[in-house]
Amino acid sequence: MLAEAQKCYKNNQRVNLPDFQDTIERVQYNSLSENDFIDRFEFGSMPCIIQGVSDNWPGRESWKMKGLLDRFANSRFKIGESDSGRKLKVTLKQYMEYVLYGRDDSPLYLFESSLEEHPEAHTMQNDYEKPKYFNNNLFRLLREEDMPPHRWFLIGPKRSGSEIHQDPLGTSAWNTSIQGHKRWILIPPGPGITKKFVRGKHLMQKGEDDEAIQYFDFIWPRLKAAEGHP
Repeated sequence: MLAEAQKCYKNNQRVNLPDFQDTIERVQYNSLSENDFIDRFEFGSMPCIIQGVSDNWPGRESWKMKGLLDRFANSRFKIGESDSGRKLKVTLKQYMEYVLYGRDDSPLYLFESSLEEHPEAHTMQNDYEKPKYFNNNLFRLLREEDMPPHRWFLIGPKRSGSEIHQDPLGTSAWNTSIQGHKRWILIPPGPGITKKFVRGKHLMQKGEDDEAIQYFDFIWPRLKAAEGHP
C-alpha cells in the first residue's frame, strides 16, 4: 500500500502530534435554550460541544460494543468501496474482531449511511432523540425517499477516520460520540482557504496520502507551519 509510511510506523517512528489547546466551547444541554444556541452558535457559525445530549438515550448503553454485538453480530455493514464502486461489507462480529486485534496503520472505518434502510439496524432509530436545537430541518420538505443520506452509523478503531472534507449540499451534520474519543480538525473559511488548499496535497511527500492518520501526523503540522498558524 504505502511502503514508505508503513516502514516508518513499523520502526516506531510515528510523528507525534504537537501539543494543542482545545478552544471549542462546551455547553450543557439542560441549561442551553434553543434561542441561545441559535444566537450564539448557529447565527455566528461557531462550533460547540453540547454535553449531556445523550444522557437519556437508550443508545447510550445499547450502542456500546457488547450491546451492538448482542443485536447485530451477524448483520453486515459497509466498511468501504472497491475501485469499481461496489460496497464492501462484513458482519459486525468480523469487524469487531478486526477492531480488537487489527494492527493496520490506517484501519478500515465502518461507515454505514442511510441507516433507516438497513435491514436490521434500522431499529437503532428508536434509540435516540433529535436534539432540540435541530428542529428547523429543510430536508423535512422532501419525502423520506427523496432525501440525501442523512443518518450515519460509524465505528472506528484507533488511527481510523475520514479524510478532510466538506459535507455535501451545504448541510450541517450533528454528531454524537457514545464510546471512545474522536479528534476533529475544524477549519474556518477565509481568504485562500479552499478545499484544494486544506487537503494539503502540495505538501505530501512520496508514499503519503490524505488518509486520516497521515493527515494528522504529517500534513496538518506542515500546513500550519507553512501558514504560520498556531
